[in-house]
Amino acid sequence: MKIVLKDPKRFEEMLAKNGYSKRSFARTAHIAVATLLHISNCSRNPSARSAMRISRGLEVPFDEIFEIRYGEGGRSE
Repeated sequence: MKIVLKDPKRFEEMLAKNGYSKRSFARTAHIAVATLLHISNCSRNPSARSAMRISRGLEVPFDEIFEIRYGEGGRSE
């Protein structure tokens, strides 16, 4: 199982609409700046804890930002 950012562009739009830069949001969400940059660039998948901190920080449901994929086939539920 892995957690994947659904749409990096949409994520950046959400940050901007809420008045955040990636750096300022990382601080607000208590996530390392480098971690948030990797997640937003899709070069790293977030841990469950980081994904929850991001969704709570933006005050949106988890499923609006992330999807959970199972196995090699990438099946999502």
